[in-house]
Amino acid sequence: MSFIPSGEVKANDKKNKKADTSAAPTSSIVTQQDDYCAELDGRKIDFGPLVEKTFLVAVNTGDRNKPKLLASTMRGPFEFYEMCEAVGSMFQNEQHHSKVFILEKSFDVGISFLDEGTIDYIEANWQDIVSTGILEQELFGDEEVIPAGTFQLEYNQENKKE
Repeated sequence: MSFIPSGEVKANDKKNKKADTSAAPTSSIVTQQDDYCAELDGRKIDFGPLVEKTFLVAVNTGDRNKPKLLASTMRGPFEFYEMCEAVGSMFQNEQHHSKVFILEKSFDVGISFLDEGTIDYIEANWQDIVSTGILEQELFGDEEVIPAGTFQLEYNQENKKE
């Protein structure tokens, strides 16, 4: 069973040829730097703040550092290790990048999603992440780790009821 309904991604790719492809601004977060390559960077990412969160996974469309996704492919809620497996298996089996949103119940906080570099890291290392998490219940050791990158969108306060 495929994660993606047949034909929808190809149809949307044709529509998105004029999508915004401008690079995300340079950041102090390693995974958001223009020259970051998850497959070549030897460091591990610190997923500590994300392990207890809940996620929604969908197929990414357009700029990978913006919140656009293919709505008919949304799946969730996932726990952290389930999310890693969904992201990795989607890329491995169907060669599509994921968009991963961090779910919040509060309307007072903005929407957060994982950045391109963090998704690339999960796609490249998902089996190791899941195996380590299941076997050790911990992802941290003496190795150098870098923080996972997320984007925070501001909640539109104009629509907020008082």
